Amino acid sequence: MEFSVLKKNLKKDFSGLENIKIAILGDNSTQLLTQALKGYGYDKGICFDIFEADYDQIEMQVFDESSELYSFNPQFVIVAVSSQKLIKKFYKCKDKSCFAQDQIDKAKSIVDMVLSKLSCKIIYFNYCEAN
Repeated sequence: MEFSVLKKNLKKDFSGLENIKIAILGDNSTQLLTQALKGYGYDKGICFDIFEADYDQIEMQVFDESSELYSFNPQFVIVAVSSQKLIKKFYKCKDKSCFAQDQIDKAKSIVDMVLSKLSCKIIYFNYCEAN
């Protein structure tokens, strides 16, 4: 489905639709993802109530137990990480030999923390291949 169609759905009446709460945490801009999800939800008869964390606030939202993430209490948490940010971190890293394991450990700690505090499902974006 084209983004323009999904965006037009945002102007429609969502009242009476099933409500599902989603939190989106990203190290990049997630506004277009939020719009696409809401528009797609309308087509499927769902009103996605979305909490979108501020730019690059994944760790702050996850590891602060008083954060908006936990007060929102979503049914789904989407962690949107970008390949472009990852490559920048890699180039700045002094010890590249353990970089991959550090990223795996970081992702695991994020997932473990969220699951310890919320009864939800987590969607953790894979890193897309850059060119």
